[in-house]
Amino acid sequence: MTSSTRKDPRLARTDEALEQALLTLLIQSPFDQITIVEICRTAGIHKATFFRRYESKEALLDQIAREQIDRLVAMTLPVGHNLAGFTALCLYVEERSALWTALLNGGAAGAMREELLAVSRALVSKGGLSETRLPADLAAVCTVTLIVETISWWLHQPEAERLSPVTLAEMLLDMVAALSQPRK
Repeated sequence: MTSSTRKDPRLARTDEALEQALLTLLIQSPFDQITIVEICRTAGIHKATFFRRYESKEALLDQIAREQIDRLVAMTLPVGHNLAGFTALCLYVEERSALWTALLNGGAAGAMREELLAVSRALVSKGGLSETRLPADLAAVCTVTLIVETISWWLHQPEAERLSPVTLAEMLLDMVAALSQPRK
């Protein structure tokens, strides 16, 4: 979607309704079992309206994933792999825990992980990741997998037992630092 379509309040409401409908359904079912008819029914939007906005349910999911990943990257990349960066990441996810639970632990988990890996590989190709003893592409895969799976685990915990975002950030920092430790 272009930024100009996001400025029209009607289109923004339509997009928001479709995104929320898909996220609601992802909590209940795997992505491949969700139909466009179900998305439209849940959103209260006609199927023709859906197809004016998106060519497929995959396109809708891609849009949601891209927006969330872009926000995460914009927020955390400038700060880097340090406590401030991981704390920002964890606070962002906590503030949107229902959304991220649907994306990482719901029916879109595989697609979300693929999108995150694609973004990290793009950063590697641009030289946007710090040096480690691992080959850059392997370091990216390991780091993203570690972060995503740890956050997924965290979101899966009962809220009353969930670690604080700062504690989780400290754990992430320790684990990512261990990945880049030189051999002894």
